[in-house]
Amino acid sequence: MKTMRVVSVVEATTVNAVAKITLEFFRTARELAETMSDAPTIEGSIVTFDRGSSENEFIQSARASGIDIDVIPERGRFDLGVIPALKTIVERRQPDIVVTQSVKSHFLMWRSRLWKQIPWVAYHHGYTTTDSRMRLYNRFDRWSLPKADLVMTVCEAVRPGVG
Repeated sequence: MKTMRVVSVVEATTVNAVAKITLEFFRTARELAETMSDAPTIEGSIVTFDRGSSENEFIQSARASGIDIDVIPERGRFDLGVIPALKTIVERRQPDIVVTQSVKSHFLMWRSRLWKQIPWVAYHHGYTTTDSRMRLYNRFDRWSLPKADLVMTVCEAVRPGVG
């Protein structure tokens, strides 16, 4: 059976909800491949970002689970200087699909133009506040998400192009 290579871009420092879902997906995919001969094989890796701290809980958890993780150093929240490293990782990993989980990863996928080369699935989890920063993030998503091949979202109100 063919192996599907998935790169998941996750910006997390702790094992928050998104990080937990990503780690569990890759663990479960590996377990299924090991126990069921007819199960599809998913070869997963994670890309995350770090601002100079030591290995955080999320990075440690991924490594402890045996999941390949690439850590890109960054200077700030929306450091466009990370795009060359993201492109290099994607070229090296040769994924069949890239999955993004949050505003920054959506924005970087859009700005890198990797979506023109590789199928892209974006998960949009919604917003918890309506302050000025969230309004800016909403605008970033409105620019980037329409370029994804598939957007999974929590409700119609946050679907790209709505509102």
